[in-house]
Amino acid sequence: MKIITLDSSQIVQYLKCPLSWKLQYVDLLSIVGASEKALNMGTVMHDLLDRFYRLRSDGTDFKECAERAARDFTNNLADNKEEWRKIPALKEEDITFVVERFMMYVFHYAATGRDFKVVSAPNGDAGVELGFSKEFRSGRDARGKKFVFIIEGRIDLLAKLEVYGDELCVVDHKTQSRFNNLYEYSVQFLTYAWAARARYAVINYIGFQAEKDVNKWFRRQPVKITPFMMHRWEKQVEKVFYKILSGDISENLVSCAGAFGSNPCQYTKLCETESPDMKKSIIKSNYLVGESKWRPW
Repeated sequence: MKIITLDSSQIVQYLKCPLSWKLQYVDLLSIVGASEKALNMGTVMHDLLDRFYRLRSDGTDFKECAERAARDFTNNLADNKEEWRKIPALKEEDITFVVERFMMYVFHYAATGRDFKVVSAPNGDAGVELGFSKEFRSGRDARGKKFVFIIEGRIDLLAKLEVYGDELCVVDHKTQSRFNNLYEYSVQFLTYAWAARARYAVINYIGFQAEKDVNKWFRRQPVKITPFMMHRWEKQVEKVFYKILSGDISENLVSCAGAFGSNPCQYTKLCETESPDMKKSIIKSNYLVGESKWRPW
């Protein structure tokens, strides 16, 4: 039986370029020094938000939850230094900045009664950082061999908002260093809505901008997931799975130059090289080879 497991990041990568998907998620190649400070600050903020909403799920006062989340995070940082070192080091002032912005976020929403109402997961736990693996399709290929397509992911938060009449919505936290609005019908948001059977989603922006504009720091972008958009997503994802099943790992030359033709794909040098020996040299000099496939949970 052939089992193919994808998450939303893999689906997006395959749609951009099947070969780059293989290099990243099958061959496990990642470029040396690819991590950025903004991503690491986002990791800290996600950790704080996860702790806060778990504590908040039982109705505990928001001030107490926020203080405890910050305290527990600090203690965890001290007790698990080796684990946190896996994330390229942030300076102490960077972490202090994120913790302060987190506290501002809590008071901006919770103190005014506008925060999310955390929903329980099917197993009874708080709907926070929910990992999922769901069967998307199954059947038999042209040779009669059985296949199963599975979609995995991790949802930041399951919640209810008054603006949606207290209907279930999936929430995705997005940290930003620069103000911008994300496309609301991205593969990621549609995937999470499919997994949770939710008709609504919220992009929860937390800004790291230096300028003092709270309305840029904290924004929530509601998204209504229409049947048309969900059907469109299913057809697109189905096509990706079947192409992988058929062994289609072709190059997409259009994606080599990257956004605006000036941000080349991280594998462009490798794809431009014909010699196998030269490719091995490029991999050794420029890429890290992962030991195991990354999974979202």
